[in-house]
Amino acid sequence: MKKTPDGRHLRPNSKQERGYRGDGLIAGFKMTISLNGEKVDARGAEDIAQLVKSFQLLPETILIEHNGVALHRHEWPQRPLREGDQIELLRVVAGG
Repeated sequence: MKKTPDGRHLRPNSKQERGYRGDGLIAGFKMTISLNGEKVDARGAEDIAQLVKSFQLLPETILIEHNGVALHRHEWPQRPLREGDQIELLRVVAGG
């Protein structure tokens, strides 16, 4: 936040100066989510697809539940993350 010469804080003039992106989220905001029951930082991810990428997971090997709803892989980019979201990751293992 900008300050005046006497040290008072100036309020940002525009939504862009406040970090507003237009989708209800604030850029640079540290977001905490529940991942398999543990509180974790979302690592800057804005949606499920970015979250998977930030944890370096192979999309073909996991199933995801977002706030109690099972998601198809093609839905991941359209599912924004919000503070406090509950994410469950299930690793798919095949073998015989």
